[in-house]
Amino acid sequence: MTANHFQAFGGLPVEDVPGAGEPWPGTAELYAWRVRVLHDDETWSERFARFLDEVDGGAVRALLVGDWNAEYGDDSREAVAAIAAAADRLPNLAALFVGDIAYEECELSMIEHDDLTALPTAYPRLEELGVRGSWAWFAPYLRHTGLRTLTVEGCGLLDEMVRGIAAGDFPALTRVELWFGDHEHAVDAVTEVTELLRSHGLPALTHLGLRNCDRTDALAAALAVEPLTAQLRTIDLSMGTLSDAGAEALLSGQPLGHLESLDLTHHFLSTTMIKRVEAALPVGKLAKAEVDPKFEARFIEVRE
Repeated sequence: MTANHFQAFGGLPVEDVPGAGEPWPGTAELYAWRVRVLHDDETWSERFARFLDEVDGGAVRALLVGDWNAEYGDDSREAVAAIAAAADRLPNLAALFVGDIAYEECELSMIEHDDLTALPTAYPRLEELGVRGSWAWFAPYLRHTGLRTLTVEGCGLLDEMVRGIAAGDFPALTRVELWFGDHEHAVDAVTEVTELLRSHGLPALTHLGLRNCDRTDALAAALAVEPLTAQLRTIDLSMGTLSDAGAEALLSGQPLGHLESLDLTHHFLSTTMIKRVEAALPVGKLAKAEVDPKFEARFIEVRE
């Protein structure tokens, strides 16, 4: 799986903010607007400022931060600061994605961020927040009463990001999806996810995605015993390294019959274990193992 540009976001088709002098495709309420520069004369902040001057900001519901020339090592701090400062001009923003950058523009591991706390803080009406890239985090004890969906796509997830979510207060949050990557270069998935699964700040959570992790067996073992699992309706452990040991932990833990879906796509299960998982759950989403499970060379789906 490689990162691609969004074609739709926040329930709207995505449209790029045109360059200076280019025609506009339609009015603000028709699209989710992506601001990006590709070696253009404008900087990202200049194009965003022109966007604010050209459109009715009150009609903008969805916004995507596209390429800010990330391949040259610049992080998203300039864009994040500009969006946070423009909150009064985008009073109805409901969906925001930072890092809508395709693989051919910049590898996932090279898309860098910083502290993103200013974004949910500045936009109390935000319902969906997504991030693609590495080195992103939220400050602990963040409270946001409107956020419903939070997605972080990376291959070097920081422990500060998981800890910030676990220590926060998100009473409306129903969906969390995290891509971990290689634990040697990022999060200690087991420790931080255990904190997340013990959090009291996620009372509405029904979907949890713990994806692209090289320690999927340990995550499965944690899900098998921690209390938050009982309130979930869908679990996604795809893109990782799940083996028979992790599946055995899931099947031996608390009952999972309440789940509507368990996504284990990109796994390393034996045929026997696949049949056991399918028999134990009302709905299972499984894929053929990529390598013989007897081999130790398990791998995550997205590594760079």
